[in-house]
Amino acid sequence: MSRKTLISAVLLETDRVWGEDGFGGEPDEYAWLAVTFGITYDQDVQWQLILDHACDCLEDDDFEDEKLMLFLEDEGAVMRFLNTFLEMYQCSSAVFPRPVS
Repeated sequence: MSRKTLISAVLLETDRVWGEDGFGGEPDEYAWLAVTFGITYDQDVQWQLILDHACDCLEDDDFEDEKLMLFLEDEGAVMRFLNTFLEMYQCSSAVFPRPVS
């Protein structure tokens, strides 16, 4: 799979898991994500940075972070991360339990 295809696959999984309300980054959401899928806050942030880079919407400060830019421009490292991240989301059919209103 290409980087673009993997990003699309992850987006499909995140839409499935978080629904139309999306992921808000709240502590309870991160706790549930860690328990249910084994995804940490740091992994989610890394995913967001990959997505921002792909969309050409990184913050100016991010471009100044040499370590981050080396990672984002390393196709092999990004592909390994995306494959692993996608597998983590696909390991469960769970969806975030939203309160019924």
